[in-house]
Amino acid sequence: MKKGMNCFTHLGEEIAKMIVRRHRLAEKLLQEVLQVGSSEMDSTACELEHILGPEVTESICAFLGHPGFCPHGKPIPPGECCQVFKEDTNQLVIPLSDITPGDTSKIIFLVPRHHRRLHQLTDLGIIPGAEIVLHQKKPTFVIRVGETDVAIDNEIARHIYVRKVQK
Repeated sequence: MKKGMNCFTHLGEEIAKMIVRRHRLAEKLLQEVLQVGSSEMDSTACELEHILGPEVTESICAFLGHPGFCPHGKPIPPGECCQVFKEDTNQLVIPLSDITPGDTSKIIFLVPRHHRRLHQLTDLGIIPGAEIVLHQKKPTFVIRVGETDVAIDNEIARHIYVRKVQK
């Protein structure tokens, strides 16, 4: 066999791809959400890649907004959730800022520009999977999350992606 040639079977290649996917998603989660430093990020991601199940991996991917690259700039192999998101996104997943007052929606993912903002949103219950009702858009967005009304500005609303819930 020539040096550098793959010796994986098709199944082995798929397993390796999923391990790489879990590792790189774990790195992204550790860096962007938990703000873990690079020295600890790699070793912790290595441990996580072996214990993350498929459902948790897909949830992490959706939570992070289906990232294409890890913190080191290496591509993250896409999963089934990424394909579904890609096929459905134009019709089903839209920014909160684009829905109509009175609509009930389910949060699919958040793409905040700052880590601090992500923590603030999650503390308010604004997390993937939560159902929300948009009450108003002007002068500020007001949404109901559970039993709580929350006011958010337009910039934040543009970074919360939702899917309308059919009544």
